[in-house]
Amino acid sequence: MLSINNLTKRFGKTLAINNISFNVDSGNIFGVLGPNGAGKSTILRSILNIIQPNSGEILIDSLPHNKFNSDKIGYLPEDRGLYQRSRVDDVLKYFGKLKSLSKSDVNNKIEFWSNKFELQHQLSKYVYELSKGNQQKVQFLISIIHDPDILILDEPFTGFDPINQKLILEIIKDFESRGKIILLSTHMLELAEKFCSEIILINEGEKIISGNLSEIKSNYNSSKYLVEFTGDTESLNSSEMIHELNFENGKLKLTAESTTRSSQLLNFLISKGEVSHFQKLEPSLTDIFFDSINKVKQTEQ
Repeated sequence: MLSINNLTKRFGKTLAINNISFNVDSGNIFGVLGPNGAGKSTILRSILNIIQPNSGEILIDSLPHNKFNSDKIGYLPEDRGLYQRSRVDDVLKYFGKLKSLSKSDVNNKIEFWSNKFELQHQLSKYVYELSKGNQQKVQFLISIIHDPDILILDEPFTGFDPINQKLILEIIKDFESRGKIILLSTHMLELAEKFCSEIILINEGEKIISGNLSEIKSNYNSSKYLVEFTGDTESLNSSEMIHELNFENGKLKLTAESTTRSSQLLNFLISKGEVSHFQKLEPSLTDIFFDSINKVKQTEQ
């Protein structure tokens, strides 16, 4: 288990993260989510002992993080950086050796993963000769070549096309199925909600919400509905119950005022026409994030 307890970090007068706490169990994909500049990378770099927090505690399997065997950790940094005038094969061998892999293990891993990522014909090239997408593949391979127990990924989908994003997702899911700890940071909330089991949403260094994603969604009071309606749509536009109204594929997609109950809305729609379908939509992670931020801002005012 990875445990983050009351982590705080300042850079001069800037409070990067403030009293952040969460736990990540083995076999889970944990999302550290938020907009650019929220403090996500600061959390990851603190775990990796790259930067030192001002206060708080980081434990990995009950050990202080700086006592944990770093060979068991894989890290994909947000700011990619490869030795441009080295050959791809040499770069992978070098990082495999840094993670204490034997020569034969490194060669086997390189053969397997280069075939998986269709890089087998790029191994003899210099890094600078590769496309940006292939350089991204090499950087990702460095983070997994030693089959780490903990995989820390900072914006892992940047620079990948949809096909390779799908491949990255499959590999992450495989790590999850084998009981690894996966800590993933991204501002791409729509991708994260597809595979993260637990999350923490942060903004300006502060925790906005955290916990099991399914429970967060079930506890969130969504105000969005999908309705099949035949009747007086003009009266719907003028209703104080309805905040926003749009047509999508012949159906009404509407956002009710936050104080409007589902039963009230349904009774109102029935009074104005015929309702053949009435569905309360599950909130997206993006909806929850922006709504939670707005509530925090209202509290501060």
